[in-house]
Amino acid sequence: MSQTTGPVLGAAGVVITNKVIFNSQPMDWRVPIAAGLVALGMGMFERVAPGPARIVAWTMVVTALSVRTDPSIPTPIESAERWWRTT
Repeated sequence: MSQTTGPVLGAAGVVITNKVIFNSQPMDWRVPIAAGLVALGMGMFERVAPGPARIVAWTMVVTALSVRTDPSIPTPIESAERWWRTT
């Protein structure tokens, strides 16, 4: 496996966990399908330019943690903060 596969799948896992577990929304199957396709594409991109590919992959993780993918659902950071304050 390439070095970009983990961050790409991790970003998808963050999005899925935030939506399904933290916010009790139905599973959106487009996310894991897109993550698989992006992981394949990033693996090819990494063969051409390994440094920039890793930067893009880790940028995806930071973006998945800090940006709302759905305006009605809070970011994973906001969801984790809400969970932390209620426990």
